[in-house]
Amino acid sequence: DPVFADFPREFCVQKGHFDHIETIPVGAQVVLTSHESACECWVFEGEGIYAMEFQPDLDQDKLISLLIDSKEIYLREPGELEHCILSLRPTPEAKNILPHFISKVVEKRF
Repeated sequence: DPVFADFPREFCVQKGHFDHIETIPVGAQVVLTSHESACECWVFEGEGIYAMEFQPDLDQDKLISLLIDSKEIYLREPGELEHCILSLRPTPEAKNILPHFISKVVEKRF
C-alpha cells in the first residue's frame, strides 16, 4: 500500500473507542490488522478511499487529555483512568499517516 509502504511492519496508534468493525465493505481490501481487530485499516484500491479504526491524528498527549475530560462518562471506576493512562504508549509513526496519504494518494490523483 502506498500510504504504509515506508512504515515498520508493526507500529502503535491511538484509539479513542473500543468497538471494531467485523466485516469490511465489498470491494475493499484490508491494509492493517491488530491484536484487537482484523480490520484496522482498509482501502478501496485505486480509489483513494481509506477507512481506519484508529485515529491517526490522535497522539498520546491528546488521548490523555480526552480521557481526563471524559473520565466521568467512560472511566468511572477508581483507578481506571490511571490504569488507562499508564497503558498508553507513544505513537511516533502515526503522525506520518496523514502526510503520507496526502503525498502518496491525494497529490497523485490531482
